[in-house]
Amino acid sequence: HALSNALKPLMQAGEQLSIRIQRPGKEPRQGVGYLDDRTMVVCIGGGDYIGEVVDAQVLSVKHTSSERMIFCNALGEE
Repeated sequence: HALSNALKPLMQAGEQLSIRIQRPGKEPRQGVGYLDDRTMVVCIGGGDYIGEVVDAQVLSVKHTSSERMIFCNALGEE
C-alpha cells in the first residue's frame, strides 16, 4: 500500500490550491512556495505576491527520482 500511495498523483491539472509564495522563481513573474510535505510549487504570476497567499490552478505535476514539483498559474493570470 505504501508504494501505491507514493505513486498516486499529488494533484491533477485543473485542480485549485492556495499557496504562500515564499521566494521568486527562476523565470520572470514566477513565485515559489511549498506544500506541507515540502513539495515545491512554482506559480506563474506569483512573483508579485511574495509573502502572500495566492489562489492558483494546477497546470502540471512533475515527478523526478528525488522530488515532485507542481506548476500552476495564479488565478486571474493568463
